[in-house]
Amino acid sequence: MKNKDLLYYDGARFDLLPHIPNNAKNILDIGCGTGATGLAIKSKLNNNIEVIGVELNAEAGELAKDKIDQIIIGNIEEVNLSFAPGYFDCILYADILEHLIDPWKVLANHKYLLANDGCIIASIPNIANYKIIRMLKKGLWEYKNAGIMDRTHLRFFTKKTISEMFITSGYNPEIVDKILSKNNFWLLMHKLFNSDKCVIQFIIKATKKVN
Repeated sequence: MKNKDLLYYDGARFDLLPHIPNNAKNILDIGCGTGATGLAIKSKLNNNIEVIGVELNAEAGELAKDKIDQIIIGNIEEVNLSFAPGYFDCILYADILEHLIDPWKVLANHKYLLANDGCIIASIPNIANYKIIRMLKKGLWEYKNAGIMDRTHLRFFTKKTISEMFITSGYNPEIVDKILSKNNFWLLMHKLFNSDKCVIQFIIKATKKVN
């Protein structure tokens, strides 16, 4: 992800904001980019919310310092997050888990950071999208600079395997939203038969299993 153009890190995920609890006080944004999403959270929900970001790209992370409360620059699979257990009311993984070597381990390791009544909000691409199926039928597997087939993706998920990942990592997941393709046929299939082939991304809300 280090070689991406800086614009790649500069978009705010306004579609995730409605799923963040209104009473959240401390938010951890994994892969916060330039801090655009964190700034949007503070502007829309409450400027007193503490947003702490983790970002691999140092240049993007430097820009985030002026927008959010704290920035940790480094690889989320390697950095030590020295916060008290249950410190965060919400942890964001916006288009992040698919870039990791072991997202299952990261989710499991971060469980202690989440408050018992807190939640994870994540967006993850759907590899079972009709465009990918069509590509496979042609015998192709072509990477792109962005999107479902982003060349920096290391892991690929369907709706079922997304749920399995969260469950095995100690969470109760729920699909709370979908980002859909504009293809009219597959939109109709989604409406009539709840087909997920037009889904570009799933947005997941997960709470941790408390013993």
